[in-house]
Amino acid sequence: MEVRPTRSGDWAELRRTRLTALADSPDAYAATLAGESALADEVWQQRAAPSEHRANFAAVESRVWLGMCAILGDEDRDSAQLVALWVDPAHRGRGVGAALVAAVTAWCRDRGIGRLRLWVNEVNESAIRLYERCEFQRTGERKPLPNHPGQMEIAMAAAPLPPHPG
Repeated sequence: MEVRPTRSGDWAELRRTRLTALADSPDAYAATLAGESALADEVWQQRAAPSEHRANFAAVESRVWLGMCAILGDEDRDSAQLVALWVDPAHRGRGVGAALVAAVTAWCRDRGIGRLRLWVNEVNESAIRLYERCEFQRTGERKPLPNHPGQMEIAMAAAPLPPHPG
């Protein structure tokens, strides 16, 4: 398995995987399947191309996307947010999620970003366990999930990231 940043040419697979994730786990995301399905191809092309402040990552094996996530860096370059992590149910339990988190952590470290945060549905116990294994801790912050106001998200943060060695 290879975990890599997406490239502009990956936009159709990024779109397909994101829409599959939203159909599979609608309560895990602030976005909706209907909203993301309506986005123009140009938006997906922009999303697939990495920029200074954001990137998408794909876990790929034999050209099959096993999972994906995204990282959104803050303008102040001091913190970033891990978003949209999803692993295909057929590939869960194989370390794909941890590999995606590790890639995002390395991306942050390479850019001197010292704080990595995320929001997760408080009832998504498997995701919370993954993040805890990846050394994220609950911050105590909670908020309603935007498209499911009856459900709550909790904030988690990784320990301050050390600078990249060398």
